[in-house]
Amino acid sequence: MPTRRVPMRPNLRPQVTPRAVEAFRRLLALDQASVEWLKCEDIISRELRCRPWEFYCIKNPDEPAEDHWDELAQQRWIALAAAL
Repeated sequence: MPTRRVPMRPNLRPQVTPRAVEAFRRLLALDQASVEWLKCEDIISRELRCRPWEFYCIKNPDEPAEDHWDELAQQRWIALAAAL
């Protein structure tokens, strides 16, 4: 008897955690070249379960997206900004 395979759809929306929102709040007040900014970005990356090749995991939507990864990073930024 054949079985019906239902394709799984991954959850494409990032799961925004309170820790990620707090790190994003601190990140907004920092200079991108600072070590503290990188620490906040690392916390956000871990909380949103980004892949290692998705560095930087967030990107300001006001900056132009160069590729698909930048678009995903901009979507994460928008989701974090909405959670503030």
